Parts: sequence; C-alpha cells; structure tokens
Amino acid sequence: MRQPRLPPAVWTVTHVDPGRSFTWSSHAPGLRSTAEHEIRRAAGGCTLVLRFAQTGLLAGPVWRLMVRTVRRYVDLEAEGLKRRAETPGE
Repeated sequence: MRQPRLPPAVWTVTHVDPGRSFTWSSHAPGLRSTAEHEIRRAAGGCTLVLRFAQTGLLAGPVWRLMVRTVRRYVDLEAEGLKRRAETPGE
C-alpha cells in the first residue's frame, strides 16, 4: 500500500470474521503495525471501530513522529467507509 508521507508497506490480513471484522498487519525493521476494523451491530444501524497499534523497538519514536499523520489517515478511512455505507444502492 502506498500512502502520502509514509513509506510503501505490505499489509497482510491476519484475521477475518466475515461480515464483522478483519485485522491486518505490516512489518518493518523494529516495527510492527496492526490495524483492526470491526463492525458492531446496533439498533437502527451499526458502529465502525478502527484500532491501530504499533509494537517493536522503534514503536515509540516512530509513533511520536507519525502520530498526526496516522490519526489523520484513520479519520479519512472512517469518513470514506461511512460515506460508502450510507450511499443508497452501494
């Protein structure tokens, strides 16, 4: 995957619960990034839960450098998924 201001990364799906959630992760030297996407059913609709975590020796320094960018990208992803889910006929 290529995202502006981030190095290219290969993401591997590590868990799928069809219609409910999936998790994928990416590895770099000293760093593992994991993203979870979960749909929770609720009365009258559903809620999307996005989680992002980093582990490894470089997780702290990398997070401090990238926190604003990562949060912005997660927000953009949530907005896009919401727009898609609310579009009739999609």
